[in-house]
Parts: sequence; C-alpha cells; structure tokens
Amino acid sequence: MNSNVFSLADGAVQSGCVIALALICLAQYGIHMYRMLLAERQKESFRRELAGLTTELDETIRERELSDMEIHILREFVSQTELERSLDLLLKRYVPSPQNGFGAFLLWDAGSHQVARSRGLSNESLSRLQISEPILNQIYDDGVVTISGYELVEHPVPTNLTAADRGKVKELFLIAIAEGERRVGVMIATSLFPSDAPFEQQASLVQRLMQTVAHNIQRAQDLVLHQNQLRQTTEMLALRSITDQQYDTPLTMISRYLEYLCENIQAHRAVLFLFTQESNAMCKALVRAGRSLKTGTEQRWQEFENQLAELTGERSETLRLNQAELHQNQIDRLINSAMLIPLIQDDRVIGTICFTSDESRLFDENHERLACWAAEHLTGTIHRVLNQAVVQRQAREDGLTELANRRAFDLRMRKELDLARENDSQLALLMFDLDRFKSINDTYGHQAGDFVLKRTAQILREKVGHLRAGDRALLARYGGEEMAVALPDFNLPGGLRIAELLRDAIEREPFEYQGQRIHVTASVGLAIYPNQAVEMEDLVEAADAALYEAKTTGRNKVVCAAPVDAMTVQPSRR
Repeated sequence: MNSNVFSLADGAVQSGCVIALALICLAQYGIHMYRMLLAERQKESFRRELAGLTTELDETIRERELSDMEIHILREFVSQTELERSLDLLLKRYVPSPQNGFGAFLLWDAGSHQVARSRGLSNESLSRLQISEPILNQIYDDGVVTISGYELVEHPVPTNLTAADRGKVKELFLIAIAEGERRVGVMIATSLFPSDAPFEQQASLVQRLMQTVAHNIQRAQDLVLHQNQLRQTTEMLALRSITDQQYDTPLTMISRYLEYLCENIQAHRAVLFLFTQESNAMCKALVRAGRSLKTGTEQRWQEFENQLAELTGERSETLRLNQAELHQNQIDRLINSAMLIPLIQDDRVIGTICFTSDESRLFDENHERLACWAAEHLTGTIHRVLNQAVVQRQAREDGLTELANRRAFDLRMRKELDLARENDSQLALLMFDLDRFKSINDTYGHQAGDFVLKRTAQILREKVGHLRAGDRALLARYGGEEMAVALPDFNLPGGLRIAELLRDAIEREPFEYQGQRIHVTASVGLAIYPNQAVEMEDLVEAADAALYEAKTTGRNKVVCAAPVDAMTVQPSRR
C-alpha cells in the first residue's frame, strides 16, 4: 500500500513538474513577446521620430535655401543704383523666358497705377493694362491674388491683353506692393519663384520681397520728390531773377521769362494771351516765345495756339491736353501735347499762358507746379509790365491796323538795309495806296473806310506770312491809306511777283460792310535795293515815285521805279 502511495505521489510530482515547466515556458514566451512588442513599438517610435526629424530637416534646409535665395535676390536688388534696373532684375527672376510668360510693375503715380517696368508684354497689352478699384482693394487685402481656370476667361485683367499675351497665361498672380497702409503698386506675373516650391512658400517669398521693393520704391520716389523740390526752388529763384532785371522793353522780359519756362518744362513754344478789360474776348497774343519754326509751320502753329486760347476761355483751372484730346478739338498732329495755365488776379481770369509741344509726352505734375507758380508770379508784375508795354506798343504800332507805324518801320528798315549791305543782298520795298479811298469815305462813311484799312492790313499780313522769309518781312501803315511792305532778300522778279500777288488779293477780296459790298483796289510802287537806291530815304522816294506813276496811269497796277526799264504788270481783266 505504501508502495502505491509513493508511486502515485511520484506520478503527481512528475505531472506537476511538467505543468509547471510548461507554465514557466509559456510565461517566458509571453515575456519575450511582450519585450518584442515593446521593442517594435520603440522602433516604430524611433522611425516616426526620425521621419519627423528628416522632414523638419528638409523643411529647414528648404527654408534656408529660400532664405539664401531671398538674401541673394535682395542683395542683387538693393545693390542697383537705379530703381528701374532693380525692377528689371526682379522681373527676370520671375519671367526667365519672355516668350513663355510675362510680368509687370504698376506703380502708383499721379492718382493712378502706371506701368513702370515690364517684361514679355507687347506695347498694345501695356496700353490696355488697367486694374479697377475693386480688384485693387482685393489685391491689397489678400496680398496675393491668383487667377486660374475659368477665371482667366472672365477676369478683366487677362481679358484686356492681346491674344498672343493671353496665350502665355496658365495662371496669373497679382501681388500687392505696399508699405504699411501706404499703397505703392502692384506686380503682375504669370509664375511665382522658385517654380518647384509649394504655393505657400512662393507667396510668402514674393510678399517679403515686395515689402523691400515697396520700401525702395518709396525711398526712390521721396528722393525724386526732394530733388524736384530743390530743382523747382532753383528754377523759381531764376524766374524771379529774370523779372528783377532791367530790359530794353518789358516785352523782352516776358519773352525771356517764357523762354526759360519752355526750357524747364520741356515745352517747344509758349504764348502769353490776355483778356481785354472791355469784353471777354481774347486779346491777340502779347508775347510768343520758344523754338523757331519755318514760316508756314510757324503760322499754322500760331493758329492752333490761338485756337487753344479760345478753347480754354476764362476757365480758372489748369488744362493739360494729350494728343487724342487735341485732335478731338481739330488741332492736327503738328501739336501733340499742350498745357494752359490761367492768369488770375483778384479772383478774375485776366489771361492764360499756353505751352505746346510736338511730342506726345504729356506735361507732368512737376511741370504744372512750376508753370502755375510762374504764372502767379508773373501776374503779380503783369500790370507794371503791361503799362510799359502798352506805351511802347503805341509808340511803334498803328492803333487802327495794328501794323507798325512809320517811325517803327523806318527804324527797322535802316537795320535791314545795314544787314543787306553786310551780306551783299537785295531788299524789295513795296508802297501800297488804296485807289479812290476818299470816295469810299464819302460814299460809305469814315467807319467803312476804317474797316477797309483794317481788312487790307489783314490781307497783307496773311499773304506775307505765307512767303519765304515772311518772318523777316516788315509791314507798316505809312500814312493815311498808304501802306508799306519791305521784303529782305527779294530781288526785282521776286518783288514784282509778290507785289502783283498782294494787289490781286486786295482786288479779289469781297469787302462786306453792313450789308454793302465795297469794291477796293490798290496801286503799288516797287523799288529794289541797291538797284534803284542805296540810302533808305532814296529807296522810299523811288518807291513813292513808282506808286505815283501807277496812280496816274490807270491805278490798280504795279510799277517798278526807275532807272530800271519800265516794267509794268497790268492786272488781268476778269
């Protein structure tokens, strides 16, 4: 019995050992698996951490590259002494191939955005490139506005471009250029830089660059403004100095004043017009200054200047006209830009200064600012100048016909004869006398006679103005109904031709006075220096003798003075 008990006990012990051993093995396996699991988790955690560090490192490297790139671009940008060159370099970064893309800087100037620099855009597209106020507000609010997909077909910015330039657009970016709240401009580009970076990084980079661009642009504009102010101060002092100097005549001072203004506002011509006190009609130009022109061109230019003065009338605002606006007012392509500055005294417009140029470049705000100051300064001295000018003008001009009077004509003739002697050239003197003028006064009245004299003077002035060397011709009312025309550098055949042309023009003119037609003719005497005389008194006497012969041999004809063989040009009978 004891033996069985012991055997049973040994069996139980052996079974328990096996079970215990199995449990121990199981426990060890579980511990091993747990450790494996922990190791795998730790390894996964290490992998994730490594991946995160790698990503962070890549981003850091990318940001460093972008930062280096930004620093390089900024160094390149700010190293340029000229703003235009800096903008061009930046455009090359964003538009490496102008055949496949384009870019432009629109800067705020004179109340609107003007294209400052561009790359890859045609001139036609540049002329159409405009951004409306709502779109501008969106650009400045968002910083970067992207136009893509169907928007490209409907958005006004790309649709205003030419078809060739629209073909370069897959995406269009509008970037604000601002310094704080101050709007400086807008950059337009078909791509952002660098091309392989995410949009967020591209947008961040371009916005940072535009902050620097805005600062440099603002600094450049402030510098230009300061330079303009210094230059204008210098110019104002120079203009004031001109009015303070002494001149032979006050009109000489005004002419010098306008000449200086023309040079400094880049105008070709300037004219001072004044209103009469009796009416609102525009006076004839008091002074014309600026570039000399050929005779025919100068006369037409002066007609346009008169037309511009009539156009502005008594308006108290400065008027700047571009090429299109001038053409709308029937000013042809001879003049392509104009600026009119009113002269205001005691809240009344007393005249205007008209500046003109054959260039299409419009006068800018700096030109206008200087011209307005000059007009105001001139207005302050205008009465003193005009009083002297009126006295001098009365001393040399006939009040009725506005031709030179005899005294002024004689003085000019002596100078022209001296010049003819020096140059060994000729001079033609034509003496006109209206036929039966006393009969016109007796029949139609003295006012009708005055009208005939004034219109005859106008005919002579208009016809002579179209002649070669017409700018040197001398016209005068020599006395009563007698008028004189001196033509430097004209020989006998030329003098005869012009005398007959003027005589014929007077005969053809329909003198209409108060509904009545007055038939007017003129007789003409011609003398040539040095053919008929070498001294002025002798030349006038020779022309008068020829005029007397024309009057006594039938009137309405041209007669040349002796000792040249009798040469009489008879009028054609019509």
